[in-house]
Amino acid sequence: VSARAGSVARISNIEFSEFESELFKPLANMIKVVEDKYSGDYAYQTRHARVAQIVFRMACPDDAAKATQLQRILGGLDVGYASDRRVLEEITRGRSLANAFATVEPARELYRTAIESAPTEAFLRQQWAIFELNHAHGSTHDADRHIADA
Repeated sequence: VSARAGSVARISNIEFSEFESELFKPLANMIKVVEDKYSGDYAYQTRHARVAQIVFRMACPDDAAKATQLQRILGGLDVGYASDRRVLEEITRGRSLANAFATVEPARELYRTAIESAPTEAFLRQQWAIFELNHAHGSTHDADRHIADA
């Protein structure tokens, strides 16, 4: 998923003028600049999804660190932009989060944050229900409630 330059700046607290030294040099050969075909904005993608997964696991080795980082990202999105909405949708995929988190509460907090950011997105409730159904410690009662809310 591409991340808009504005979102990267907001999430990372890096000014556009510092992108070269603070973003591109440390991540040389790991990210590429693309043009968002809808908005015409600059966007950034990892060159290889597998490398991005490895880096994320190293930077966020436990559930608390994963949740904190993903909440920080969600807080910097503007879902009025289609590209930011796609990021929101990818981060909150229920099956992916069920596989990524050993415990349920950090992921649940992530969904609460996402719903605060985009309260009218039924997709988030649907994905939360999918998470509850697919996580070993999920709740079918909670899944039913989220589907009803969706």
